[in-house]
Amino acid sequence: MIELLFALIVQRGPGQALKKIAHYAEIHALKVGQDPLGRRLGYGNIILTTADASSFKINNIDDPDAIAARIDERIQQTLVQQDPLAFNNMVGVEYRRFIDLEFYEQDGKTVRHVYAWPANRPIFLRENNAERFYMRAGNASQPLTFIQVVRYIQARFPQC
Repeated sequence: MIELLFALIVQRGPGQALKKIAHYAEIHALKVGQDPLGRRLGYGNIILTTADASSFKINNIDDPDAIAARIDERIQQTLVQQDPLAFNNMVGVEYRRFIDLEFYEQDGKTVRHVYAWPANRPIFLRENNAERFYMRAGNASQPLTFIQVVRYIQARFPQC
């Protein structure tokens, strides 16, 4: 099963969630509760949809409503109330303008969006007193070696 942003918030805390958010700055958005065509499915059919229209269904869910409640609770507690500076400390306050969280009800169903707009320069994630650079490769985020980071930055951000 693919590691998804909200599952990571519930299971592993803000560090893993912020890592995923930073990675998705490359593909612009995550949508939970919608299919690739924008149809609202709610949490009964939890699907992660990226802005490039690829999507991943979360399989083997025993109680989607319970998971949805935990997701909402964890997002509020971890990213907003308990550690409001998690993003600033791990990613950087200068990148916060590229991330929008949106929570709303539509057609009687709850939809959650995390929008990650393309950053104008590379985003490094600070973990355990070290900075790391990750790149999305298939359905996983991979840390890059120093030379891989240099090559990626030269290709993706020629102005740097």
